[in-house]
Amino acid sequence: MFFSVKTMLRIFLFCSVLSSAVIIEAQEIQSQMSKRFEIVRTASEIIIDGQMDEIAWESAPVIDDFLVSTPNQFDQPSEYTQIYVLYDQDALYVGARLWDSQAENITAQILRQGESIQFDDDLGIILDPFNNQRSGYFFAINPNGVRDDAVFQNTTAMEFNWDGIWRTATTRDEQGWVVEVELPMKTLSFDPDNETWGINFQRHISRIGERIMWVTRNRAMNPSVTGAAIGLRDLEQGRGLDIVPSINVNHKKEFQTASKTTVYEPSLDLFYKITPSLNASLTINTDFSATDVDDRQVNLTRFNLFFPEKRDFFLRDTDIFQFGRIGG
Repeated sequence: MFFSVKTMLRIFLFCSVLSSAVIIEAQEIQSQMSKRFEIVRTASEIIIDGQMDEIAWESAPVIDDFLVSTPNQFDQPSEYTQIYVLYDQDALYVGARLWDSQAENITAQILRQGESIQFDDDLGIILDPFNNQRSGYFFAINPNGVRDDAVFQNTTAMEFNWDGIWRTATTRDEQGWVVEVELPMKTLSFDPDNETWGINFQRHISRIGERIMWVTRNRAMNPSVTGAAIGLRDLEQGRGLDIVPSINVNHKKEFQTASKTTVYEPSLDLFYKITPSLNASLTINTDFSATDVDDRQVNLTRFNLFFPEKRDFFLRDTDIFQFGRIGG
């Protein structure tokens, strides 16, 4: 088989363009994964009110080099986003200014805490305190201040029934919206000797279906795709001891005999963080039927309803004690 000079030239040019595109994308991914910043420690109080008017925010480095993750990866975002990160011995603080040229069209439909905000505009934060690219936490906030959180059971699977203790506040104006977040160290598991945490940020602009990320690779949002926050020192996690006492009271009255009986059943749950990566859990006489109030569901089918696990004892360390589903 023989090819003309013109055909060979076209093949050569096509291969050159293709290889150049592959090299450029590889370089872009490499530059994304090497992103890092020196986190600033603050000695002043950060008031979580969605205003970001504390002077301390001026000392934080500005994170604004976002790129589109979806739909067209590595494109420039349609809207400008600024992230600021501070910390002290008790908490990690994230402040964000999310500019929007169509602020009146910001999507924020969810008002109730605990409901999914995946179809709203939101700011997402991933933390990997051990910097092992396998475990971590996910936090998300919509413009109404509705929170969503989860722990990573592995690199990609998330447990949204985890309910961490953290605070946030948001405000909206004609330029977009502002969010402040406080993540207490007592809510997070980390190694005090590890000064580098994996971290990433995501913004969702719902009306145009655009997701932008600080570090983007394969459109993934998990601990394996993060930058680095460097310099987290002298952190205070407390004693690492959680004691949850409770009591179950059963009162019974017999109308025929007019007798009354009252039975008290105390119980205790204890969680102790022996080391940053070793936790101990103890339960005594716990009534596992006692759970948080489930959302009301109306069932008009022949199938049983499913209620997610909300008991803290069973949600602790779910990344370890996780069983595969029947049938794969």
